Amino acid sequence: MNTLVSRAPVAVLACLVTLLSACGSESSGGGNASAEIGSQALPATEAVDESAGGELYDVSVETGNEPTSLETGGVDNAVRPTTSGGGGAGSGYSGNQTSDGDSTSGGSNSVGGSPKPPVASPTPTPTPTPTPTPTPTPPAEPAPPAPAELKVDAISPSPNSQNRALNTRVQIDFSEPLIPTTVNSDNIEIRKAGSPISIKVEYAPGSHDVRLVPQSSLAPDTLYQVVIKSGLMSQSGDEATWQSWQFRTLKSAGESSQGSIDGCMNSIDVAMLNAVNEARSRARSCGGTSYSAQPALRWSCKLDSAATTHAKDMANNNFFSHTGSDGSRMGQRMNNAGYSWSSAAENIAAGQYTVDMVMKGWLASAGHCRNIMSSSVNEMGASLITVSPGSANYSHYWVQKFGRPAN
Repeated sequence: MNTLVSRAPVAVLACLVTLLSACGSESSGGGNASAEIGSQALPATEAVDESAGGELYDVSVETGNEPTSLETGGVDNAVRPTTSGGGGAGSGYSGNQTSDGDSTSGGSNSVGGSPKPPVASPTPTPTPTPTPTPTPTPPAEPAPPAPAELKVDAISPSPNSQNRALNTRVQIDFSEPLIPTTVNSDNIEIRKAGSPISIKVEYAPGSHDVRLVPQSSLAPDTLYQVVIKSGLMSQSGDEATWQSWQFRTLKSAGESSQGSIDGCMNSIDVAMLNAVNEARSRARSCGGTSYSAQPALRWSCKLDSAATTHAKDMANNNFFSHTGSDGSRMGQRMNNAGYSWSSAAENIAAGQYTVDMVMKGWLASAGHCRNIMSSSVNEMGASLITVSPGSANYSHYWVQKFGRPAN
């Protein structure tokens, strides 16, 4: 076994043995890294290269130790008294005047003593002007009632959710059935950087829910906005009001389902998947073998389970090997987790404290690097188990599982 020892904290890495269907076992020779590739069509008993002394390990490297107002107005119509008449100095009066049975017309009275004083004309009584009665203003017609608001009962993804799958579909549940002709991409949108993306709007007449299906995979680590506009209307005439919410996709999730992301991935798993897919996104050389950029892997909860089982076994039983304490091999542990595989690979390591540290070690090792860059696998799972210092040789135990499901 080739063992590299430095004075830095000890970190041990070992890769998987890749099981090859119908090809027996394959070794690169000269190292102690192993790669097993296999098919379930193989017999239950795995082939062992007796000439190499048992299970072949590609590499086992020990590199360190873990030590956001009418006024009715007033018209002045007062009647002014008027005086008619004229005459001379005696102020003659028009009309007849009777005195002692004698009548005179005009001039002055000169018979029967002193002239009688003139009779003053009565002053007419002013006729009051009636005050105009204001015309009442008719009451205003009541305004028609505003349409009721169409309510949203539930949405998915939830507002401001993180780590969404790249195949995320948006579902909106409304309080009542909608008018089908208003359910379209003009009235409901998914936006990226302020611009609508291409979506298919799915709605069954009479139902309450609408699904928005992006026509291509969403971009990783990207903020998306769902927008509902006022053109959307219910069958009872209730109108939607403009509203929106956001969600962000996972950085490098490949085709991982939301079920896997939500069901079995913690922050370490998210970081590990991102690191592996980042490594696969660029061409690289693994121990002299050139690899082109590879498609991103998706996360498998079953492979996650198989990795956790082996990491716990090594930590609890203080050993470091691809063979379990019960004698189980990599393929058996994947089978036991319910994963039916056609290709499989495994990397193990111990002593490294972070995802970055362990990935640097694996990529620097030819066998581990080949497993990470393999075109034969499309899924992965991983696990980190930590133990109290002193309870085992290492405080951190890492396992990566790679596979392709059987058809």
